[in-house]
Amino acid sequence: ISGKLKEYGLHHTDSDWSVFVSLDKTLIVGLYVDDLVIIGRSLQAINDLKARLTEAYPIKDLGEIGVCLGIRVTRNRKDRSLQLDQELYISNTLNTYQMGDSTPVTTPTEGYSGLTKADPSDERADQHLYRQIIGSLMYASLATRPDITFTVNKLAQFSSDPTRKHYNSALRVLRYLKGTLDYRLSYGKCAIEKLTGYTDADYAASDDRHSISAYVYLLYGAAICWSSRRQRVIATSTVESEYIALCNAAKQGIWLRQLLYEVGYEEYLYKPGTILVYGDNQGSLCLANNPENHQRTKHIDVQYHYTRELVDSGALVTKYCPTESMLADGLTKPLARVGFQALFQKVLGSIGTG
Repeated sequence: ISGKLKEYGLHHTDSDWSVFVSLDKTLIVGLYVDDLVIIGRSLQAINDLKARLTEAYPIKDLGEIGVCLGIRVTRNRKDRSLQLDQELYISNTLNTYQMGDSTPVTTPTEGYSGLTKADPSDERADQHLYRQIIGSLMYASLATRPDITFTVNKLAQFSSDPTRKHYNSALRVLRYLKGTLDYRLSYGKCAIEKLTGYTDADYAASDDRHSISAYVYLLYGAAICWSSRRQRVIATSTVESEYIALCNAAKQGIWLRQLLYEVGYEEYLYKPGTILVYGDNQGSLCLANNPENHQRTKHIDVQYHYTRELVDSGALVTKYCPTESMLADGLTKPLARVGFQALFQKVLGSIGTG
């Protein structure tokens, strides 16, 4: 189909070969296997493209977007807002695992009690069923629910040897989703409409002393991408773990910058050619802005100094924000109910519930 789209005057972006854009950048096509989402500034241009596709392929026109890949899209043209949710997908998942009538809880996890390695004496759970639940939760965490991302990624680490405590922790995530079915990503008018990143790390948080890296990028008031994962190397200090997390966030930011340029929306950047990332560790930010080697940092792998190059070239601006304002904090560790809800209300959007 890429050949056909090329005939119609569209070309794939270098940053994502599944995103096609016209030469004047007024028409964008997102392709996933045989599903297409067409975005355009002119309804006539959209209809013309659909007519040409109909001539080439037996297609089914579903009209204005409502649901795509299990994600519901709700638009309010008057308020110029857009919301994404997976309420139907999550409801079906709850029913699949007989949790549709379960008692809701207010957080996806309660501390680290169910997120640690198995002891030899622990009762084992059904591995096949456990993996099914984690796979179902993973899709929600990747698509619209960053509030469960940390917990689901942590539980996924035990898929080869799940215990009853891990299984019960997975069921708790389902109970949390039961009580938050109406949560959604909400984009619209807000105080900060530009692309803004937040990055954080939890030093030596894993059982094997690896740290957890996380980032989240917001655009027009809500998250557009996020990540929570175990670092590949063992950091020897908090500053080092935060510096590694900053590098991972910067790489994602550079990709987002490229994508925005290619689809014609570079005005969403912090300033021309520049992305903005907030961190809550002064030491790591100083390290990124000051290319000085000394006894405590000279062992850090060269690849993580990529951040310095971005700062030096002006492609990246880093700023400090206090921990209580760090929106990536809930992606690195379990938080108490009040802090958890306050943080993810901002990540999901100021009108993050329906």
